[in-house]
Order: sequence, then structure tokens, then C-alpha cells
Amino acid sequence: MSIIKLHERLERIEAAYLAALAGRDPETVPVSIWRAAILSAVPDVTTEELTSMFNWRALKAERKWREYLEERKR
Repeated sequence: MSIIKLHERLERIEAAYLAALAGRDPETVPVSIWRAAILSAVPDVTTEELTSMFNWRALKAERKWREYLEERKR
């Protein structure tokens, strides 16, 4: 799978996850709710892809934080 296809797939999984959260704290939303939403949006998702999506979200947030800090320095 190309990196572009992978990112598109992770974005679909992330979008389903965020829709299931509906602005709520992730700690308060049962796994069964967001898992069902993701499986509905991406039926053939694997456990590895779910793990990758959460890792990818963390890396994306870290990158945005670094960019923000760099902008503040200027």
C-alpha cells in the first residue's frame, strides 16, 4: 500500500473515531461505540491499522505542537 493510500485510510479511520466521540472525552466513550463506528466506516480495518491510527494521531499532534512553538519563537 502506498504511503498516500495509507494516510487516506488512517484519515478515514480517524474521522470515524472522532465522529463516534462527538466531542466527548475519549476516556468516557466505551470502546464498543467507537469500534463499531470505525468498523462501519472501514469494514476491513485491522487491529494493526487501529494501533497505527492512534500512533499517527500522536505524531501528528506532536508535529503541530512543534510547529506552534517554532511560530512563537519568531
